[in-house]
Amino acid sequence: MAFSTKFEETTPPRSNQIRIDHLRFVAGCGDLSDFAISSFLPRMVAMRKFAAFLMLLGLAGCSGSVQEPAKESKGPEVVIPPEPGENVARFSEAIEDNPGDDKAFRERGNAYFNQGELEKAVDDYSESLRLKPDAKTYYNRGCAYSGLDVLDKANEDFDEAIRLDPKDPAPYFNRGINFHKQGDAAAAIKDLTEAIRLDPKDPQGPLNRGLVYLKVDMLDLAEQDFSACLKLDSNNVAGYINRGYVHHSRSELDKAIADYTEAIHLAPENSLAYLNRGLAYSKKGSGSLDFALRDLSEAIRFAPRDPQGYDNRGTIYGAKGNHQAAVADFTRAIDLDHNLASAYRNRGNAYLQLGEQGKARADFETALQLEPTQTANIPPEYR
Repeated sequence: MAFSTKFEETTPPRSNQIRIDHLRFVAGCGDLSDFAISSFLPRMVAMRKFAAFLMLLGLAGCSGSVQEPAKESKGPEVVIPPEPGENVARFSEAIEDNPGDDKAFRERGNAYFNQGELEKAVDDYSESLRLKPDAKTYYNRGCAYSGLDVLDKANEDFDEAIRLDPKDPAPYFNRGINFHKQGDAAAAIKDLTEAIRLDPKDPQGPLNRGLVYLKVDMLDLAEQDFSACLKLDSNNVAGYINRGYVHHSRSELDKAIADYTEAIHLAPENSLAYLNRGLAYSKKGSGSLDFALRDLSEAIRFAPRDPQGYDNRGTIYGAKGNHQAAVADFTRAIDLDHNLASAYRNRGNAYLQLGEQGKARADFETALQLEPTQTANIPPEYR
């Protein structure tokens, strides 16, 4: 018995997701360094995940790591990082010697922050502020509150940092990110625009404002911002993926593929760029399915725990008539995410092609339990 089956892509193109990704030291002395803190990953309804990232600009002040060269090294000098807790101990000694030293409390707060102990960082920043109100310390405490997802308190601290130092772009930037997380796109865009005005050479400004525009479907403005990001930093992988997403969402597939390809050239192990390019190839028709299959397989190789990679590759196997392979991929997707309704719908359709109506019915029933209103790809007799 033949069935008319339509497989669904779980995730049309993913753009880089809006997320808090790094805190970066931007003022004071010490080395610039990145500190991954947490991620916020909203998903679009019709599009796969966003691929760019809103970045929390990092701490102010000099909590610079104490680094010493390795002894008797030959060739390039080797740098040995401090042991965890070394800076905390050093600043604790300074506080014991002078309990009224506001900078020592701030720097120990920075050290706690770098160790991921954000509550302790907040305590030290608060004591520093009690001793002496300071824009940098308000900003740092705002970063810590943001990392703890206490956004109202974070924004209050960024407000105070801006009042004390209105020319610093970082508090505007981070407050804009928090407004985005709170669902206030207009306020987010306003703050990110001010951050861009104050620091027009930072590519992260237009990159992240572009993501907010993307979130509210203002595609022309998003594309302008991603292009501006790439003009400032031609090696910005997220800029290419996100601009490719804009082209993809407009069905400008060749332009999308070109941007995803450039992202892959710059970051050959970026699973998201492969996944998006594979989905773009799949939209070009049956003549491009082998390219799509190749890219989706690469996406899975670099992100083997992403269930949507398997779900999307399964749709390509199904389109090519390899329903056994499709079932295997959909099953793997379900194993990784038991609530992925599209994988149940897709596997149900694959089972129909294989003549296994009982298994198909069970999958369709599960899909309807998870998403009762999503019936378009379920045959009427199974709804």
